[in-house]
Amino acid sequence: LLFLDEPTVGLDPTARRKLLDFLKNKAKSGLTIFYTTHVLSEAEYICDEIAIINKGKIIAVDSTDDLKNRFGREKTIKIHLSGINKSISDLLNNIDDCKIDFNSGTNITIHSDKSETVLLQILQILNNNNIPIEDLSAIPTNLEEIFLKMVEYSDASNN
Repeated sequence: LLFLDEPTVGLDPTARRKLLDFLKNKAKSGLTIFYTTHVLSEAEYICDEIAIINKGKIIAVDSTDDLKNRFGREKTIKIHLSGINKSISDLLNNIDDCKIDFNSGTNITIHSDKSETVLLQILQILNNNNIPIEDLSAIPTNLEEIFLKMVEYSDASNN
């Protein structure tokens, strides 16, 4: 049994990675590790099970995969276009079940829990208007985004 509280604070990137790899291997070999951190990517890398704490109370305990499946339904898609005009942005803004951010004249970011349906609609609009896509990428939901959503929900339900 091993208790660690913010063990990577002050470490350079190489030492940090070596420590995280060492801890992950120890956990895989059966060592139970209680690991407290504000760096959620570390917890996601090392831990099989995560407890999310808000204001001293545990608000969730589950595996990282189950937390992502339960609370990380919203997907983020980034599309880099060769160009976009106001009429196209108006058409895109009329799509339901999503939030679209126009980051510049060529980049859009889509947030939706119905990303496949929304993406098909966006691709159809772009194709119908002969707007080439330079790049398209899906951004996986990470533990930090889930933590922020859960804390926001917990705070709202306690008020």
